[in-house]
Amino acid sequence: MQLVKHVLFIWFLGIVLFAKSQDPTDAKTATESITNQQEALSDTLPEADTVYRYKNSIEGGYRYENYFEGFSDRTFFYVQYGRHLKQVDLFGRVLRYTLGGREGFQFETNAYWRFKKNGYAYFDAAYSNSPLLPNYRARAEWFRNSGQFEYSFGLGVMKPYNFKHIPVFTGTLGYYFGNYYVYVRPTFTYVDGITQSYFIQGRQYFTKTDYIAVSVLRGADTGTSRDLTSVANEFGNDSYLIRANGVMKRGRYKFGAGIDYGGIYIPERSQYAPFMGLDVFINREF
Repeated sequence: MQLVKHVLFIWFLGIVLFAKSQDPTDAKTATESITNQQEALSDTLPEADTVYRYKNSIEGGYRYENYFEGFSDRTFFYVQYGRHLKQVDLFGRVLRYTLGGREGFQFETNAYWRFKKNGYAYFDAAYSNSPLLPNYRARAEWFRNSGQFEYSFGLGVMKPYNFKHIPVFTGTLGYYFGNYYVYVRPTFTYVDGITQSYFIQGRQYFTKTDYIAVSVLRGADTGTSRDLTSVANEFGNDSYLIRANGVMKRGRYKFGAGIDYGGIYIPERSQYAPFMGLDVFINREF
């Protein structure tokens, strides 16, 4: 636990020093880029990691979740390849997930399609034959910019292992002001009744690509709000999360790190499994 505390302190210190090191002109550039929706199209999508100036990108990421009260720890490791094709950015990802001494693999592909000046679409599909992960999921979401607002509407389906298909309804509503961006994502599913979750994130931009963010999640774990932390097979269980993360880009490289604290309700034990998570990623364009 002492190691975790030291890592958290170093991470937050790095974020503070990074924020203070930014030139004031960078903030002006960030504001101009964000309000120019066509130029900042890829940046505005909360889950997007779109290829910019180069045709290809390669990315690797790792996440560790330390569970308290006797629950098994989890790890997530992925490798991702990205390809830019005119108006479409395509990504393929292989994920290795471990829970205690067991492991599972997931294969995922997603795409971002910019079909007009102030609109774009997101598509996602994933498959796994592991009992630790959902058999498959698919989602399509349409985004649109209007002045300082951005909104979206999405539909999807999820099939947890050894369970029936679950429909997913989601969307976002976001607003830009100055160097800041705030959005909320409600998600609704139907599992013998309606379940719901709400995810809220606020960002401060320092340049067009560099930012820090704080997020809060409350409600059913629906797989659309927490990316790597939602791929496990506890779909629909009540959960909570508070998270801080940052992203910065230097030349062809993009770096990111995050820290969070949360919990997932485990019906078999009639209690929440609290955890602390740490994650990092590095991306290179070529």
